[in-house]
Amino acid sequence: MKIERALKIGALAGVLSALSTPAAAIVYSSSNEFEGNRVLAFDVEKPSGQLVEIGSFDTQGTGTDAPIGYQATMATEASDRWLFVTHAGDGSVMSFRLQENGLKYVNWVSSRGTSAISVAVYGTLVYVLNKGSGDKSDPPRLRYDSISGFRFNNQGQLVYLPGSTRILDRTQLTAPAPIGFNKSGTVLLITEKATNMLTIFAVRRNGRPAGRPLKRPSAVPTPFGFDFGDRDYVFITEANGGARGVTASYRVDRATGAVPSLVDLIDQGDVTCRPGHPLAPNRFDQADLSRTSAG
Repeated sequence: MKIERALKIGALAGVLSALSTPAAAIVYSSSNEFEGNRVLAFDVEKPSGQLVEIGSFDTQGTGTDAPIGYQATMATEASDRWLFVTHAGDGSVMSFRLQENGLKYVNWVSSRGTSAISVAVYGTLVYVLNKGSGDKSDPPRLRYDSISGFRFNNQGQLVYLPGSTRILDRTQLTAPAPIGFNKSGTVLLITEKATNMLTIFAVRRNGRPAGRPLKRPSAVPTPFGFDFGDRDYVFITEANGGARGVTASYRVDRATGAVPSLVDLIDQGDVTCRPGHPLAPNRFDQADLSRTSAG
C-alpha cells in the first residue's frame, strides 16, 4: 500500500505541475469524487461574476460522492502560496504549492481520523476536522468526531503536532460542519448540526487546544457555516432545521473561547451557506469554494 501510494504521488507531482492554469484563476473547489478527488480551478468572468472552469487537478485522495454537508474542505494560508485539501473518503490531507502554471504537489499526511471534512489555517498552524466512524470497534479518536493539528514548514510540508488531537463529544456523533480560527488564532470554533451546539477550543501558545472544549447551544437549531469578524464577533448561519434560516452573531472571548450570549439575529429566508463567503449562494452544498490568487 505504501509503495502504491508512493508511485501515485510521484506521478502526481509531474501531472499537476504540467497542467496549465492561468494566474487569473482565483477560485478553487473540491469535487469530492469517490473514484478520485479533484481540485477544480475557476476564473470569474467580469462583469457578470460567473464562474468558468479552466482546469482540474487529480489529488489521488478520495471523496465520498455524497452532497457535502460541511464547509472549508480546503484552505489557503495568508500568503496564498500553499493550498491544503482534505479528503473525506480516505481521511487524508494534502498540501500543494499554488503556481501560475497550476498546482504542485508537496506532501500527504493522515488526518489522524477516518474522514477529513474541513480545514482551518492560522500562521503555520493547520487544524483538520474529522467526522467519526461511529464504529464501536474503533478507538475513540476514530469513532467520534475529532480535530487534529499540524504545522507546515517553509516548503509547505505538513507535520502532525503531537498531542493536538481532541474529541468533540465522547457520547455521540455531532454532524460537525466547518472548523475555523478567530482572527487572532487563539480560538478554534466548530459548529455541530446534530446537537445544535457551538464547540470552542482555546488554543495555547504551543498551538495545542485546551484539553476540553467549551460548549454552548446555538440560538437557532442547525448551526452551520460561519466567519469571524473584527472585535471577536463571529457570524454563524443557522439553518433552523430546514425552515427559514438566520444569521446569528456572537462575541467570543479570545482568551478563553467563552461565548456569553447572543448579540443579534438576522432573518436570511432560505437556508444560507456561509456569511460573507465570496461567491457562495444559498444551498451551495456540492463543493466548497476557496478564493485565492494563483501564484
